[in-house]
Amino acid sequence: MLIAEAAFAHVNNSTTPLVTVSTYDYIVVGAGPSGIIAADRLSEAGKKVLLIERFDIPGLYESIFSAASPYWWCDDVKAGAACLMGGGAAVNGLLYWYPTDAEWATSNGWPSGWQTPNAALNKVKARLPSTDTPSTDGKRYLTQVYDIVKLILDKQNYSAVTINENRNSKDRVYGHPNYYIQDGKRTGPMDTYLKTAKARSNFKLISNTKVLSLVRNGAQITGVQTDNMSRPSYLVSGSVWNGKDTVWVGYRTV
Repeated sequence: MLIAEAAFAHVNNSTTPLVTVSTYDYIVVGAGPSGIIAADRLSEAGKKVLLIERFDIPGLYESIFSAASPYWWCDDVKAGAACLMGGGAAVNGLLYWYPTDAEWATSNGWPSGWQTPNAALNKVKARLPSTDTPSTDGKRYLTQVYDIVKLILDKQNYSAVTINENRNSKDRVYGHPNYYIQDGKRTGPMDTYLKTAKARSNFKLISNTKVLSLVRNGAQITGVQTDNMSRPSYLVSGSVWNGKDTVWVGYRTV
């Protein structure tokens, strides 16, 4: 995910180029979990936001790991990273764990004052709850492995817990996996945060567009330049914003 504050210029590849400029408060590069949530929260705050994703929606999930076509995999990352709408959350195993308080410790790099994330976490849980009974009828199926492991762990004084209801209990406990599934379907940021963002007039999403570089004026980031050749190419320019401390790039799922 990359966030920048800039204007967005649309350049038409015709004999006589026609340039129209749309100004955005923020440009978010990468529609993975972090990018989607950032774009949603920024647009929720009234900012005009452009979200750019290099590939398409994940329409072939059942064959994504066996098909020969690699178009949904990032071609510039050695590890298997999904470069499509939703990022890793669109193709992973759906496991979903709420963070422990220890993960927000200053020793992990978080600022002082962030050590009690309950209000923020409760907001996430309200938008994107977890479940350990993902079937639409609320029943669990094929629990044979769990049942066998339970017999072993109970004899060693382990306790069965609902894991995300006991997120700080990580010693001698076990439980059923937690998933981001609602109504029997994969949800994640795509079916929650992206939906609310798309409903706002101050949000725009562009797919099949890879950002190649940042456009700079000295130390100031003024936008992004893309590889979009199938339709008019895109050039971003016109801002006078110093983005050195606010641009963030990385791969992370939630």
